[in-house]
Amino acid sequence: MDGARKDMHYPAVATPDPTNTPHVTADFLAAGEFRCGPAYRTWRAQGTEDWLVIYTVAGAGRIVGRDGGAHRLAEGEAVLYEPGAHHDYSTDPDPGRWHLLWAHFQPRNTWLPWLRWPQFRPGTGLCRLPENESRKAVRGALSRMVRLSRRTHRMAEPLAVNALEEALLWMAEAVGGGEWLGLDPRVRAAIDLLTREVATPFRADAIARACGLSPSRLSHLFKRETGMSLQQAADQARVRQAKHLLAYTDLPIQDVAGACGFESAFYFSRRFRRATGNSPSAFRERMRGGRTGTGDGEDPAAHEPRLGD
Repeated sequence: MDGARKDMHYPAVATPDPTNTPHVTADFLAAGEFRCGPAYRTWRAQGTEDWLVIYTVAGAGRIVGRDGGAHRLAEGEAVLYEPGAHHDYSTDPDPGRWHLLWAHFQPRNTWLPWLRWPQFRPGTGLCRLPENESRKAVRGALSRMVRLSRRTHRMAEPLAVNALEEALLWMAEAVGGGEWLGLDPRVRAAIDLLTREVATPFRADAIARACGLSPSRLSHLFKRETGMSLQQAADQARVRQAKHLLAYTDLPIQDVAGACGFESAFYFSRRFRRATGNSPSAFRERMRGGRTGTGDGEDPAAHEPRLGD
């Protein structure tokens, strides 16, 4: 559609004068997608009782603070309103159109650290996503959130909330300095390979070839940007996967070792003990509420010295 329709009552309607725009406070999540024309405007003196995030897909919006200060919300930018924050947003006159994705939500407690955005005005945060995978990921997650929020099956709302959570995580990464996004793309590619293919035996030359670098160049670059070696990163990813399999499956230790790319249960147990201080069997028992300790007979490395000793 070309602009905000007259019957759009949530979260906003076209209001040329600054009169309070009606709204419905979300119990947990209410979401949507608008393509607005030049007449679109929302104004709420006292904001809402929930949080509101608005992301510009195309065109531009204009947000105004209580003091009259304004900011052009360009493509790839998002605004986050805290409960009670002043709302004044509209289609920017240039280009006179605004395609936006929005969500009113009540955050889980675990989300609150992700909502500390740089402040445009008190209670109003701004996030500009760089033109890389984060922008594509946020748009994809928010679009999925909107689609799911319109469905009626039992799991639709939890899935929509998960999609919003994904978008907020990407935006938190962007406003927090973008540690992951700041890595060299070839280092990110190597990390993706190491975490995605934990069952494949570690070979630095194969990883380097997939990243378009020589093994020595990748090793130097990876160490410089992450502070660890490729082997250490591979072991970290494998141990993480092994913890999951030990805690949530009944796979024998030998099978867990194979599923995590270790050549033998003996080598796996040594690496696992070095990383966690527990043998695989002892870790499984501890996670399931059993006894703790490292001296169990099923561990092939129970009587071997630990690596690095």
